[in-house]
Amino acid sequence: WRGEAAQLEAEVRDVAVLARTASHLSGIGRAQRLLGDVLSARGRLDDAMAAFREALTISQRLASTEPANAGWQHRLAVAHARVGDISEAQGRLDEALRAFREALVISQRFMSTDPANADYLLNMMVKVEGMPKAALEEGVPWDWRTFGEFLDRFEGRLGVNAGFLVGHTALRRHVMGAASVGHE
Repeated sequence: WRGEAAQLEAEVRDVAVLARTASHLSGIGRAQRLLGDVLSARGRLDDAMAAFREALTISQRLASTEPANAGWQHRLAVAHARVGDISEAQGRLDEALRAFREALVISQRFMSTDPANADYLLNMMVKVEGMPKAALEEGVPWDWRTFGEFLDRFEGRLGVNAGFLVGHTALRRHVMGAASVGHE
């Protein structure tokens, strides 16, 4: 990937120009993060850090406007991690540690409080398992956070033996949050 990424600089810069022309803040942030990856792969760490810092600033702005947005929170954590990666590579270990800790705090906070996880799981079951969305929305309670809370929803309503399996996608989402998908 690094060899291929190093050859993408011109294309990524073109994407960044398009995003700026369209005034698409999220697109600018994504382009800057990708540019940082390309510049890092090319060994241009100072330039990569500048790109990642711009992506971080944009991610902070977007995440602050909509704190419950899983995508914004994920991108914010990734931006902190990228700044940490470059800081570490440049030997600025205190700065790297601060950035990594911030990424971890954001991820942990979001995983423990994100009501969008239910929506993510619902949509995942529709796509991966082929379950009808309307049936899931109307027939499955989504207001639980633990397995015990899930079982409590059936108290006095379940008359048959029940067995439960935890799918790897749902488990991965619970542990990793939005970072559970993609390779950002």
